[in-house]
Amino acid sequence: MLETLVGPGQEGAQLHLHEHEEEAFFILEGDMVFFIKHEKVMAREGGLLTLSREFNADDVLFSY
Repeated sequence: MLETLVGPGQEGAQLHLHEHEEEAFFILEGDMVFFIKHEKVMAREGGLLTLSREFNADDVLFSY
C-alpha cells in the first residue's frame, strides 16, 4: 500500500504498467478526475477506483 498526496492542479503518477498487480485508488480527501480511454471519470472523497493487472496505464491520466 502506498499513500500519495496530490495537491490541487497537480498530476498523479507517471504513466506505467503493472503486469502482475492490481491497482486501486481510494480517495481520502477531495476529488480526483481520471481519464480512462478518453472517458472522464470523477472519483469523489471516499470513492474507490480499481484497475485490473495489465491495464495499459497509457490510457489512464488523473489529476486532483
